[in-house]
Amino acid sequence: MASQTKLKNTARQYQIEERRRQVAIMIAQGMSEVDIAANLGVDNTTISKDVKALKLISQQFIYDITKSDFTYYYKQCLETVKLVLRKQWEIVNKEGKLTKEDIYKTKVLADILQPNPTAAHFGTNERENE
Repeated sequence: MASQTKLKNTARQYQIEERRRQVAIMIAQGMSEVDIAANLGVDNTTISKDVKALKLISQQFIYDITKSDFTYYYKQCLETVKLVLRKQWEIVNKEGKLTKEDIYKTKVLADILQPNPTAAHFGTNERENE
């Protein structure tokens, strides 16, 4: 009896996890909770509970990252930014006029920080503008 109950609980938990995967995908596609409920054939309150559970899982994930490697990677990114800026200033502060090579180096260093500023700031793609 206990084994059968455990099996039912495991199957039920799998169904819930699978539904939550589907809910997460549909939310990412921009569907409303009402539409998701209708699509999956469940009550709206079930989807609301699933969304709440997904948010908690996401929050725990972010919390775990911040406790582990996040600080290290953040520091590495800051060090890279400092290095790139230092190299750019070395090129700009070079005595005499900038050569085409110096300008090219400066642009490459800027691209390291932000590969496509147009796309990032205006939501466009450079290739679309060509």
